[in-house]
Amino acid sequence: MYCQRLSSSLFAWVVLVTALSAHPSLAANDAATEFAIETWMTEHGMPQNSVTALLQTRHGYIWAATYSGIAQFDGDRFRVFDSATAEGLPNSRITSLFEDAKGDIWAGHDTGDLTRYSKGRFYPEKILGKWTPGMIAGIGADMRGDLWMLNIRGEAQRIRDGLVLKPPPEMAEFPSLVPQLVADGQQRLLMVRNGYVAAITPEGIQRMEFPSSEPRPYYACVTPAQKGGLWIPGDGRVRRWAAGAWQEDLGPYPWTNAFVMSMMESSNGYLLVGTLERGLFIRSPTFGWMNLNRTNGLPQDWIRCFVEDREHNLWIGNSGGLVVLRPRSVVMYSPPDEWHGRPV
Repeated sequence: MYCQRLSSSLFAWVVLVTALSAHPSLAANDAATEFAIETWMTEHGMPQNSVTALLQTRHGYIWAATYSGIAQFDGDRFRVFDSATAEGLPNSRITSLFEDAKGDIWAGHDTGDLTRYSKGRFYPEKILGKWTPGMIAGIGADMRGDLWMLNIRGEAQRIRDGLVLKPPPEMAEFPSLVPQLVADGQQRLLMVRNGYVAAITPEGIQRMEFPSSEPRPYYACVTPAQKGGLWIPGDGRVRRWAAGAWQEDLGPYPWTNAFVMSMMESSNGYLLVGTLERGLFIRSPTFGWMNLNRTNGLPQDWIRCFVEDREHNLWIGNSGGLVVLRPRSVVMYSPPDEWHGRPV
């Protein structure tokens, strides 16, 4: 009789886990069981709670940009760089970070300034090209190793010689969201602005087209896929584009009509989607879609940026602090009835 009860309980537990995997809505609150969550704010040493950009340097430090300076985190404490304490930093309003092949770190400012950090010092960089002054939304390197920066209006500038590229008219209209700059798996620089995707090349900014059933498809973000190609949310679905065709479809958006701000696929296959008002959506290879927000682990719902460190921890730039998700080695499960209070 005891063995029969044990077998029945085990069967029920397996059915529960299978159901969580099959139904994303049931898995939506289980991110806290798959990750250990830790948050740092101003009381822990951050210069400000709103994180605008993230980077792990080759020395292992996590750099978190804010509007009040840069926080360098060594896993234990913060060192803050701001215009009052760091010589060569023209102002503290940092909006983008990038480490080049030499190990120099480039910081783009909300004011349109550009700063380089090399061998422990900051150096203001002269902007050579004639482009529209404004927030530097992203910095990246192309397949030739040239550094580019992107301003809020969608203009791209090659840093070494000041070559300025203007976006197509439909991408140049005044945006509702900050544009995105991302390098794909072939180190091709891509820009996303006003719902369009384009490649940045020395010859110009070239729009990319994707098959769609909608007259005006809108693509808020793209990110490189571990299997190759790009993950692209569009037409109300999350799909993988590779070799000139849609190769994989993850189904409808779980975030409905929320604005998508950032996106990343981790080395472990987690697909992270950050929204403006509904927190973080994570697609787990095991459980499907899960949601983290201010009700179950995050300080705020506005997700701005991501970075994965060398230990596969996921760092989240949040409007309420710096958050790290550490994958748990042990995952705990509990049924909705909490076993009626009985020991297992």
